[in-house]
Order: sequence, then structure tokens, then C-alpha cells
Amino acid sequence: MFNYQKAFYLTSSKNYKFLPKDLGIEIAFLGRSNAGKSTIINTLTQKKNLAKSSKTPGCTNLINLFQLDKIRRIVDFPGYGFTKSSTKKLGKYFEIYLEKRKSLKGVIIVIDVRHIQMPMDIHMVKWTVSSDLPCHIILNKSDKLNIYTRNKMLKLANSFYNKENNKIITMQLFSNKIKTIGLKKLKNILNKWYHI
Repeated sequence: MFNYQKAFYLTSSKNYKFLPKDLGIEIAFLGRSNAGKSTIINTLTQKKNLAKSSKTPGCTNLINLFQLDKIRRIVDFPGYGFTKSSTKKLGKYFEIYLEKRKSLKGVIIVIDVRHIQMPMDIHMVKWTVSSDLPCHIILNKSDKLNIYTRNKMLKLANSFYNKENNKIITMQLFSNKIKTIGLKKLKNILNKWYHI
């Protein structure tokens, strides 16, 4: 099993131009501000403060990269959805990144399980699918719902996003607090995309 605990901070950038050389394999993580994207990365790597989030939602505007080994990286995009200006700027960065980055092999989109059809989430999923990239949706904060409700939300989200995009999009439930919900499945998806 691949050791995600070896992850370390590589660099941050405000602009596509200043990202590291376009070599190896990158998986991008996206999500609304407060969806819990940073917490998922920290849970995956078992490092409490590897991915840091701003105390003021929507203020972080850096693309953060974490190195897993010589050829594999996690790319953590700023959260979207709190201000129009920050979302527009992120959209521009992400569009260029999707179009040009050859090392990008998949996109993880983190969605709050209680709000599965937010417009920006729908938009980001469509964007990813239209670029012919694998898209995996994480329905986060599943511990906030009982088992019946969270499974119902998973079924609804599966039906909605796959029908909306006419393509197979994988998805799962996840909880940082209850680590039996989703961590193993997330690692399996990443292992596949990273060719581990």
C-alpha cells in the first residue's frame, strides 16, 4: 500500500505560469470554501497541518502543491463560492490548468453531503468532465447525517451528477471524524489514478 504519510509541502503559486515543471502525475482537489477539502488532504496524509485553510472563507487564493514521491503530487486549489471575484479568478486559473497541464490525471471535487446541488459544484464537475478527465466526488461531512440520510444523499448525488453529465462519475461518502467512512475508498481511487 502506498504511503501517503510521506507527503510534504512543495510550493504555492497564484498563477499557472509559476507551477513546477509539467512532469509526473498530479491529482487536483477542488471544493467550495468550508467543504472540508484541506481536512481531507490532512486525513489522507495523516498530517494535521499539511493543507491549511484560511480562517476567513474565500480569502485563500494560492494553488498549493504537495509532493508524494518523485513523480506524484496533490494540487490543492483555493476554495470557491464565497465571493464572485475570488470564484471568477479561480475559474480562470482552473480553466488554464485543465487545458494545458499534461500531468493532470484526475480531479477530486469535495462537496458538503448536506448540499449536493450547489451551482458552482455543478459547474466544476461539468468543466472537469468536458475536459475528459476522471472525476471523483467526495460527499464530505457524512458524520453530520445518520446512516439512512447519508446513503440517501449518496444515491441522489449519483443519480443527479451522472444523469447531468451523461458520463460515469465516481463518488463516495467521507468523514474526517469517522475514518471508516471513505478513507480506504479514497486511497483506492488515488492509487488507480497514480498507477500504484
